[in-house]
Order: sequence, then structure tokens, then C-alpha cells
Amino acid sequence: MDLHLIDTTRRNGSFGGASDMQRLLFYRLNIEGFGVGLGWTHWNERSLMRIDDMVVASCAISGSATNIVYVGSERLALLGNIMHDAQQSHVVRVWQAYRSVIGHNMISGSSVNSAEGRHALKLHGPGLRPGSISGTSLGVPTPGTGLLDVKTQFTIVADNIFGSSGPWPVAIGPQDGQADERLSHIIFERNRIHPDYGTQSVTTVQVALIVWARHCTIRNNIIDGTGANRYFDGMVVDRRGIEPAPTNVEIYHNTIYRGDNVSVTPTAIQIGAVVTDSEARNNLASFPYASGPVTLVEDLSGVLARSNNLLTDDARFVLPGAADPLARDYRLQAGSPALGQGASVPVFDDFFMNFRPASSADLGALEQ
Repeated sequence: MDLHLIDTTRRNGSFGGASDMQRLLFYRLNIEGFGVGLGWTHWNERSLMRIDDMVVASCAISGSATNIVYVGSERLALLGNIMHDAQQSHVVRVWQAYRSVIGHNMISGSSVNSAEGRHALKLHGPGLRPGSISGTSLGVPTPGTGLLDVKTQFTIVADNIFGSSGPWPVAIGPQDGQADERLSHIIFERNRIHPDYGTQSVTTVQVALIVWARHCTIRNNIIDGTGANRYFDGMVVDRRGIEPAPTNVEIYHNTIYRGDNVSVTPTAIQIGAVVTDSEARNNLASFPYASGPVTLVEDLSGVLARSNNLLTDDARFVLPGAADPLARDYRLQAGSPALGQGASVPVFDDFFMNFRPASSADLGALEQ
């Protein structure tokens, strides 16, 4: 705790390891530069001690060559950190998160010196890679292997700010299309995504949130596409590759907006053809300056349960056009068509944790 670590060469690591790590707290660190700002991997020694209860809290980490943070654990906690400006890759890459929480962080600026494009948050997990022993990370732990026996599941991602990180600021799912990584039971709530916040990535944002996972709840989030690519979508739920298709994904009370005139034919919510047993209700979208037709919900599956979603050019937000993305106010003013139009869903508070009524709730992330 309370250390200032600097590596201007961006060749070294501030901390490292792969085995026998439990109950470690990294607290109030200021880390600048390094190859990876803070991170560790996993390897099974004879003791077979699983990596567990790892906490990174109230740290400021920036300017790393590849990842700002590269971490994984059972009972992982990333809390209250400011992490930004990865030179070549993702800002935060989480390779395992079982019964974990990622909350109250500010995460922005992926691949600021590379056109390849990376994420602010890449949340994936252990999985199988058919035909590759070395690439398989899920299995019974055995000394001399990197196998992990629990997947990424029962994880909360809440109250974060995600800034510029093109093309996809937040990706929840397998690390690539060839890995059978089965993420499930994830709550993504009360987050803000702003492509025009922080140091801009070389690649512009195309989709703010991608979910390649099962049994997820996406609720009370604010997605503002201002400053994104002209072809911009708010969120996409689909299958990435060989993992099982998403099922039981609940999308409730999200506010999706764009305040510039660059957007061509935006889609607020897109549901892939293979998605099943999912629903979208009480979401509010507004793209008042789009030059082409706007789609509220594109349901390629044909089986999405949806109701009480609204697309409007005039949602009557309090202050959506502030120059500072974090000063934008998406509360609803009197006369908004989103007031009192919600269906009854299991969401009991709003973005600010104000009480929501069981019926006649307001659409979007905020109650008036």
C-alpha cells in the first residue's frame, strides 16, 4: 500500500507470480508505465493452492505497454481504481472471476498507440480449446499444469465508468471464437459507457457492450454513443464462436443515447439469431441526430420477449449535451414520454439506487 512505482521503459512488471497466491491486497498504489501495470497468471504447483481472494483497491494505474491490469482469481475484487491508457492492448483483462466483483472503477483508453483495437474490460474465463492441450485452461487441477476447475460465473460488474476503447469497450464472453469459455450468472448494472471520455483509442467504438454469455442481467446502465464510430450499436447479445449460445439474458431499464450527428443507422439493442429465453423491457433509446433510420431492438432470434421499450427523439433528459461526458444528466424532466411507462420487472431501484415502484416505473436507467 501507498507506493508509487514507475517504469518508463515499459519492459518490466510491478508485480508477478503464477502460484500459491491468496488473500493479497493491493491498496492505494500509484503505478505508471511497466509492461503490465499489475498482474499475475496461474500455474499449479504440488500444493495445488488455488488463487483466491485477491483485491486491487483504490489504485491509480496507467500507461502500460500492454494491459494496465491482467488478473484472475476466485473471489476477485477490483474496487475503486482508476485504470487508463494501455499502449497496445486491453485496459483490464480478467481471465477468471468466480464469485467476484468489479465495481466503482474508471477504465478507459485501450490500445491508444495501436490500430488493432482492444477493450476497456475484457472479461473471459477458463475454457476448453478443442484440439489444443496447451490452450485448454479448464479441467481438474494437476501439478505442472495451468488448469482451473471453476469458470467465470456469479460475478457483478457495477458502478463503473468505461471510456474510449474501440471497437468494443466492454466484452463479456470467450477470449476468441475458438475457445469454449462458458461465462454465466453475471450482473452488469449501473455502469456508464462513454466513447468520448478519456484518451481516445486509435480505433473508434462500434459496439458499447457485447455479451457472449448465459444467465445474465443487464440493468440500469447508461450507454452514450457520443463520439463513437458512425456505425454504432448500443449493445449486442450473441454467440462468439463455439461456446453454447446465450440464454436467459435479461435486459431491463437501460438508457441508450447518442448526442452527436455522426451516427448513420444505429441500433440500440441487437439480439443474435441463436439467443433463447431472453427478454428486453423498459429500455429507453434516443438518437435524435441520426442521419438514417434507428432500430430500437433488432431481434434476429425471433423469440425475444420484449415490451415497454421506447425509442424517441425527445426523451426530455435534463442535460444530455454537456461537453464533459461525466456531467451529462439523463434524468427525465416533466413531460417525458418515458415517465410511468414501465412494465413490472424484478428491478427495485434505479441508477442512483432510488426506489422503483413495482408498476408504472419510468423507462430507462433513472426514475424521475
